[in-house]
Amino acid sequence: MCLPGARVYNVRMLAEILSVGTELLLGTTLNTNARYLAERLAEISVDVHRHVTVGDNPARLRAAFEEASRRADLIITTGGLGPTEDDVTMASFAAFAGLGLRRDPRTIGHITRQLARRGKQLTPLIERQSLVPVGARIFQNPVGTAPAVLARVRRRERTVHALLLPGPPREMRPLYRIARAHLVRLTPRSRRTVFVVRRIRITGPTEAEVASHVPDLLKLPPPLTVGIYAKPGEVELRAMCKARTRPAADRALSRIERDVRRRLGPAVYGTGESDLPAVVGELLHRSRMTLATAESCTGGLLSKLLTDVPGSSSYFLGGVVSYHDRIKRRFLGVPAALLKRHGAVSRQVALRMAAEARRRFGSDVAVAITGVAGPAGGSAIKPVGSVHIALADRRGARCELYRFTGNREDVRARAAHKALDLLRLRLLVQR
Repeated sequence: MCLPGARVYNVRMLAEILSVGTELLLGTTLNTNARYLAERLAEISVDVHRHVTVGDNPARLRAAFEEASRRADLIITTGGLGPTEDDVTMASFAAFAGLGLRRDPRTIGHITRQLARRGKQLTPLIERQSLVPVGARIFQNPVGTAPAVLARVRRRERTVHALLLPGPPREMRPLYRIARAHLVRLTPRSRRTVFVVRRIRITGPTEAEVASHVPDLLKLPPPLTVGIYAKPGEVELRAMCKARTRPAADRALSRIERDVRRRLGPAVYGTGESDLPAVVGELLHRSRMTLATAESCTGGLLSKLLTDVPGSSSYFLGGVVSYHDRIKRRFLGVPAALLKRHGAVSRQVALRMAAEARRRFGSDVAVAITGVAGPAGGSAIKPVGSVHIALADRRGARCELYRFTGNREDVRARAAHKALDLLRLRLLVQR
């Protein structure tokens, strides 16, 4: 049986991602689809060797299909499946593959129902999205109208599969998840292996600091490898093992995880998909503790992260965004004399904000954040990025001063993330 935090997949192929859209070439739209698909395909042991972006030009798109078919077992496209004249992916693929297009009655019915839910009717232009290659497997769009298709093409004595997905991420991602099981079955059983991925999530140390603690693990050769990935506010070690059986892979990855935890201690906050807000929420839930917040420079970001977690109402009572000093005085009881003497960005004010938030909300613990997010407002004594984070509970209150770097958005995000981590560490001590 696989341990928590592990994923198991049984397929290995060579893939190429084809992103379709002139807006991607011009840079007016950020291509997040390629990143998402590359990460997901790596998880199912599909090797992505190329990302290619092509404009809405049928001839260039057919040429891209032809070139990709010489290199890859699997071609995945995103974009160009809509109802307008520049949506040419389906027709271009059919021309490349030598397949005719047919109107699919089930797709027409699905599109009609989707439109009816929005109070709209089927038009000839929208109906074009029901044209699909003959013999292709069709996946109906759960949130939009354009379907995805999976087709097989014979090229130079070999079989190439193509998965055509819509461009909008909110449509592409659920359709990929629907199609994923079919991708897993494409490889003959004789070539299948068990590939297990375990994500070890770390917060506090930088990527370089984590790497300095695990240099030997990062050099491990296949079939057991460890990669390092920096993310906002955290670092992820991704341990990957290819083995003949799942238990064998699990045992190898468990040894890696234990070793990482031994070296990095409480900086390892979890494994798998649970992010820091979810881990903090679980600790609060298990401890039967409630939380309140008082935020200034983060403008409610900490409360948002907490309430993004389903079920957070069981432990998060609420918060105050006391951006102006008048609100700090009126709603948090911070004395005017304290603000005048030390300033809003100070240890004394942060401690008072946390203590008052805990008292006024009646929570077990409270977190307060006040700082200078920038780009203006800093000084020699309190430069941009200076943030005080205070925690108050039944044992008293404590405050830490941080100097975060980056732009305004970076400072706010890092402050909220650090507040969550301080809360996590405090909750671990109380268990």
